[in-house]
Amino acid sequence: MNCDDIRSNLSARRTGDLDPRFTDQVDAHLRDCRQCAAEAQAELTVLSLLKTVDEVETSPRVWNRLNQETRTPAFASPDGSLRRGRRLTLTGPLKIAAAAGILAAAFSFAFVAAMYMRPARVATIASVAPGSPFEPGYALRINEPLATPTFALLTLPDIGTLKLNRDTSIVFPSPRRVRLERGELFASIKPDARGFVVESGGSEITVHGTRFGVRAGDVSMVYVVDGQVEVRSSSGKFTLTGQQMVDAGGAAKPLEDDALSWLARSESPVVALDAQVSSDGRLKRGEPLDLTVKFVTGSPAPVLLPPLDELLPLIRLNVVDASGKPYLVSIPAKALRNSTCRTRGAHGPVRLDVSTPCSLSLRIGPELLPSSGKIRIRAEFQPVSPRGGDYWDREIQSETFEVEVEPK
Repeated sequence: MNCDDIRSNLSARRTGDLDPRFTDQVDAHLRDCRQCAAEAQAELTVLSLLKTVDEVETSPRVWNRLNQETRTPAFASPDGSLRRGRRLTLTGPLKIAAAAGILAAAFSFAFVAAMYMRPARVATIASVAPGSPFEPGYALRINEPLATPTFALLTLPDIGTLKLNRDTSIVFPSPRRVRLERGELFASIKPDARGFVVESGGSEITVHGTRFGVRAGDVSMVYVVDGQVEVRSSSGKFTLTGQQMVDAGGAAKPLEDDALSWLARSESPVVALDAQVSSDGRLKRGEPLDLTVKFVTGSPAPVLLPPLDELLPLIRLNVVDASGKPYLVSIPAKALRNSTCRTRGAHGPVRLDVSTPCSLSLRIGPELLPSSGKIRIRAEFQPVSPRGGDYWDREIQSETFEVEVEPK
């Protein structure tokens, strides 16, 4: 496809009507051709602006004026007398046509006004930390600078969210382009919101549905939690993927925890515990129970759990037997069959973030379970005492699931 072919298929690509065989070709072309990418972004910008135009209602005065204007002028009769013109009646179809014309004209004026007479709303402040001069609900418009002394969360319609570190300044030249002038931001962009761009320190970071951060400076730092971004700078163009970071112009390196420490200080992460049985929920008497316990979080900032050898004793199974009697099952070290966790060193703390859960495959011996009947099980994480430091120290529990132990 050449540029003309690509541009003629932009609307179909945006609405999902483009033949899947050509979708990858269009996407690849937009990544390499600035002119076509700019036209695609301009189309998205216009559509975003349309959503900001308020609904126009026709007032009764307009209808009265129509009735007056549709009266035919007075004329002279054959006998020389002056006769008043006959008043035309607006039938149903004529009224619909007239109303459509009025609304079209009013809408055109409102759209032009939105485009040229007042900036469009591009973001809304959803929450701020104490000490900010802004309040939740404040609407930010195109070319309106925002300088926040405290942490702030912004929502972008149909795009995603921006988290701003304290002492950060930004401005939106368009709905899908933000310029970071000072400080640091973290963006969570929807997968279908391609074309969103962050400008910082002579670099352009183009998003392909991802969670990433940018720190302003003479040389901007970019780090990606998941997904990928394209970084353009004076030194060239390259792609940065999940769990990577780079000083624009340098070489990519593994993501460091310290890059996200400001998020950990600014918001309270949430950790969840998930437990799933590997079988269909039925066991023969004397068989072990294969169980997967997973720690997950939606936080981009790292959350730390104790090292694996300390973590396992803090996980217990709350079991209720067929008679309704509850008891706790401690998990022995030999129950751990496999683990998929990211740790700081061989025996260091377990690190969680939005893209790196901790999964433990456990085999619970039959001697630890009721010998028959339908039992209910819930996994629990119970720290013995507050650990302090960076470790997660709040109790969490999974959903309850059922297992039936059948006779052999």
